[in-house]
Amino acid sequence: MKPTRRRSRLKVGLEIAELDSRVGDLDEGIAVLRDLLSSKNVHVHGSRPRILLRLATLYCRRGDFQRADAHFRVGLEGARRRKALSRREHLYFLNEHAAVKAFRGDNENARRLVQAGLAMAGKSRSLRDREVALNLHATRANIALRTFDLEAAAADLEQALQAAEALGSPANQAIVLNNLGIVYGQCDRYEEARRSLREAERTCLRLEEGPSLVSIYGNLAVLEAKRGDFAAADGALSEAERLGPSVILRRQQLFLGHARGLTMLLRGRFAAAGPALEAAARLGVSMGDNHLAAFDGVYRGEALIHEINAWSAPRAVSGLTICSRS
Repeated sequence: MKPTRRRSRLKVGLEIAELDSRVGDLDEGIAVLRDLLSSKNVHVHGSRPRILLRLATLYCRRGDFQRADAHFRVGLEGARRRKALSRREHLYFLNEHAAVKAFRGDNENARRLVQAGLAMAGKSRSLRDREVALNLHATRANIALRTFDLEAAAADLEQALQAAEALGSPANQAIVLNNLGIVYGQCDRYEEARRSLREAERTCLRLEEGPSLVSIYGNLAVLEAKRGDFAAADGALSEAERLGPSVILRRQQLFLGHARGLTMLLRGRFAAAGPALEAAARLGVSMGDNHLAAFDGVYRGEALIHEINAWSAPRAVSGLTICSRS
């Protein structure tokens, strides 16, 4: 087959995989990319790293963080050797890899990737590069949040929000506002948290961004439960569940399971909270999200303590230690 024909087939294959992912059919998109890897199209210059990186992105969206991490590592190494990516593509995939590292609890390497991306973006005056740079700031904030540096997390997110507003990027604004809501909630700044989350909700409804809505409604449910408004918490969870299975994929199931279990714990329904949190922790471990799995293990131990189960609670916390080291 002529090289031009191979390039055309590769382009079409990549576009089909992207379309599948956008309509929520991640498995089909992954299957298309796997077929491309095993075909002669992979011999087009620079195509193998690009396919691996697209695969890594879809694995991340599906919640398969361990596989995503491995594909990002190999894909980025190959892309550097062959100079196969534009600056903007390189920044995008560095940020995606850093986010996966953060999900897996590898905060040191997540920070390293973010700093490499910010250093690269700082050399560019391109507006498109600046848009990717704001995502790097948001990822750095997420790392700070996961390491309980709430002041740094808020500062990075507020900077990212200003950049998103200046660039006119509503999708990025929604992501940043959702994370700001989490930070403000953890700082007991409940009114600011609610405003951020509701603004993120309005933006996602306008964009028809279902997967992000699941996270937003889960965060709203936890926030309202902390405030003691359990009717509002139930309402937020119902809104998330109403989005349906085409939106609530494995990653969204993890967020929603965590929120459901935690709201049960906050309202004193300990017998129901324990199994829900255990299920969320198991799902987190299977996906490679050791950070969230560890928290759900602790919360499960708390639920068991409240049930005066002196034998089971230490085992739950002990199991958490094992999960967090894996």
